[in-house]
Amino acid sequence: MLLEDLAYFTENANTIVKASMQQAMLTQDFTQAQGIVDHIGQQQGVVNLMILDKRGEVRVAPGSK
Repeated sequence: MLLEDLAYFTENANTIVKASMQQAMLTQDFTQAQGIVDHIGQQQGVVNLMILDKRGEVRVAPGSK
C-alpha cells in the first residue's frame, strides 16, 4: 500500500508541477518559473532539478538568477 500511495502522490505532484511550469513558460515568465523550481528544489527528496532547453543547456535550476 505504501508504494501505491507514493505512486499516486508522485503522479499528482507531477501534474501540478507540469501545469504550473507550462503556464510560466508559455507566458515567458521566467521569474515565476524560477520561483516554482526554487520551491520544488527545497522539498525533501528532490535531487538535481533543472529545466533544459532543446540544446540540453540549463535554463532554470534551484538557486539560479
